[in-house]
Amino acid sequence: MRIINALMLLSAVGLGFTACSSDDDTPVDGKAMRFNVTVPRAPRAATTTQSINQFNLYSFVDGAEYMSNVTVTRNGTEWEASPAMYWPGDGQAVDFYCISPMVGTETVTDTSVPNIKDYVNTDGTTDLLYAVTRGAKANPVKINFRHALAKLAFNFKRREASSSQAPLRVEVKGVTVTDVNSTASFTYPSETTAAGGEAVGIWSAQSMPKDAVIYQNATTVLTDNYMNINSTDYMFAIPQAIAQSEADKSGAYVKVLCAVYDEASGVRIWPRGASEDYLYFPLNSPGASNVTTSWEAGKAYAYNITIGVPAGTGKIEFDITVDEYPAFEDMYLE
Repeated sequence: MRIINALMLLSAVGLGFTACSSDDDTPVDGKAMRFNVTVPRAPRAATTTQSINQFNLYSFVDGAEYMSNVTVTRNGTEWEASPAMYWPGDGQAVDFYCISPMVGTETVTDTSVPNIKDYVNTDGTTDLLYAVTRGAKANPVKINFRHALAKLAFNFKRREASSSQAPLRVEVKGVTVTDVNSTASFTYPSETTAAGGEAVGIWSAQSMPKDAVIYQNATTVLTDNYMNINSTDYMFAIPQAIAQSEADKSGAYVKVLCAVYDEASGVRIWPRGASEDYLYFPLNSPGASNVTTSWEAGKAYAYNITIGVPAGTGKIEFDITVDEYPAFEDMYLE
C-alpha cells in the first residue's frame, strides 16, 4: 500500500475592524467604555472579526478586580457591555482579559488573572478565542483576539490507476483520530495581545486522551482528488504534543474504516471476511520525515492521506507456460 501523509501549516494573520459601545446612564466621570475588537484571519468555520458577536471580559485595576464576567455583545456596528462599564473616576489604568465563548462561570477571588482551569474540549466544534489588553485608559479599548486552539483537517483520495495498478474503488465509512488530549488548563499572557505581537497564552496539564470521531455513518467514495471528510464538525483541538504512534497501534493514529474494491469487477480486494475494516495512518512515527510532533495554538494542520491496496495484498500476476508435445521423430509406431 502506498501512503502519502503530507503536512501543511497555515498561519493566522490579523484583520482589522472598528466598533464602539455607548450607554445613556450617567457614569462616574462621564465616560463609558468603548471597544475596538479584532480577530486574526483564520480558515473557514473559525471565528473571524466579521463573525464574532459576543465575548466575556474580566477587568482589574492595580491588580484588584474591577468588574467580573461582563458580557459584551455586538449591536450593529457597536459593542455593548452588560452590565455597563465606566472608566475609574481617578483615571487609573484598567487591564482587560477576554474570552469568547464563555467556558464557565469562574469567579475571580484570589488572582488578578482569570486563567482557565480544566478546560474540556467536548466535541471539537468550538473555536476558543482569548485577548488581553493591559493598561488601557481611554476609548476605544483595542481588543485583539487570538485563537487558543489548533485547527485540524483530514483530506483523502484513492491511489490513482497506473500500469501496475488497476482503478480502485475506496469506500470510507468512518474516520477517527486516536489519543487526543481533551482536557487542559490555560494561562493568559502577561502582555497585551496586540495585532502582530508575540504575546500568547500557555496550555498546560493536558490530559484525558480520547478518540476524536471526525466522520461516521455515511459512505464516501474517494476520487483521484483530495476531499475533506468531516461529518461531526470536529476540527478544533487543544494544543498538545502528539502521542507517538506505536507499532501496537497505540498512540496517535488516523484510523479509517473503509473497504477497497477493484473498480471494474466490483470484487472486494480488502478486507477478507468482512465488509470493511480499519486502516491505520500514524501521526507521529519515530524517525519519519515530514511529521509534526505537536499542535500549536492559532495554527491549522491539514493531513493529506492516499489510500491504495493495503499491505499484504496486491494485484495477482501470472507466469504462463505450456507443456510441449513430444517431437514426432522421437515416437515409433509398429
